Amino acid sequence: MAKLMQDNVARRGGLWAVIGLGLLIVAGTTTYYRWSAAREPAAIKESRDRNLESTAGKNDTAASNQNEAGRVQAIEKTTRPVTLTSEQRQRLRDVLARAPQPRADDIPPTIGGGVPKQVNLGDLPTEASDILGGYTGDKYAMIGDQVVIVDPDVRRIVAAISTR
Repeated sequence: MAKLMQDNVARRGGLWAVIGLGLLIVAGTTTYYRWSAAREPAAIKESRDRNLESTAGKNDTAASNQNEAGRVQAIEKTTRPVTLTSEQRQRLRDVLARAPQPRADDIPPTIGGGVPKQVNLGDLPTEASDILGGYTGDKYAMIGDQVVIVDPDVRRIVAAISTR
């Protein structure tokens, strides 16, 4: 009987150890998530919070005269907000719903950010280009509910625009 009681106490002690370990893991994961979110670069936060574009990436005819490093620098330094009306946003959603939906969810939607060659991009529909006032001949992908427009020559994001 004494042995049976010792086994029950040992089992309860093991159960509490597992519960304690689980709580420790949850607390550590939560702390890490909050820490990493606080350290996220401002450009990434800004790109997620707002609609942005690079004026150098929008129908820039001087692009052929720049080397790749100059082009990337021009894209990164000419970021500005984009304002779409609710009608434009709805038309953009409709156009993209009819087009192939290439996804790139593992890339941060940062203006000037690189897009690896293994990421499939689609041709930006002409109608979408017209709604956005440019980007003829550019590529695009969806990141969450944002359409990101990519300069095909340097594979850099030149616009990140929410479709919601």
